[in-house]
Amino acid sequence: MSFAVTIGLGCIVALVLVLVSVYSRLITLRNRFKTAFGPIDVQLRRRHDLIANLADAVDGVGDADALTAVREARDLAADAEQAAANDPGSAAAIAALTAAEARLDRALAGLGLRSHPETPAPTAAAPLRDELDATDAQLVVARQAFNAAVAGYNVERQRVPAVLVAGGLGFAAAAPLEPAGAREAERPGPAGPGSDAHGLGGRPRPETDAEVA
Repeated sequence: MSFAVTIGLGCIVALVLVLVSVYSRLITLRNRFKTAFGPIDVQLRRRHDLIANLADAVDGVGDADALTAVREARDLAADAEQAAANDPGSAAAIAALTAAEARLDRALAGLGLRSHPETPAPTAAAPLRDELDATDAQLVVARQAFNAAVAGYNVERQRVPAVLVAGGLGFAAAAPLEPAGAREAERPGPAGPGSDAHGLGGRPRPETDAEVA
């Protein structure tokens, strides 16, 4: 075997080893952020169930159009969540979930029970609002963990040599789950006693992703 052939075979072996290493690393990181979506899945399912129960609890008391908007937005958010849970690596599915959750938060704001805890409501609504706040706080933590894993994957995907082969190997860029803007906008600034500076039932509202960070 000639020296040139030996060199050629050596280069091929080295290239294969590099490709295997890159593929293995990207697979590990992609699986990591997909696994990190699990807690988001759990908290969003719980959130959607609580919102459905809350809407039922204030049926006949809250504004009928606002209740309809909440129920429709809740159903759309549940569908978007299922699609994202089936493929957390789909940037389109994550973007759709972000938009659906923002719409749901706007609908909740229109109902007025979260931003205005002084709004009269059936007794059954109070513990549901408290549970919803607690769930949102857990969702902030879960979202941050998922987004950190997504960032780690995307950074690795942009490094040499991965950036040269990631697309060809089927590793598309992943999208973070952005906080619902309406949920942050609904959070009021400092205010005096009796205002809505606290969350449901007088408890402090859960921190947003930006505040925790």
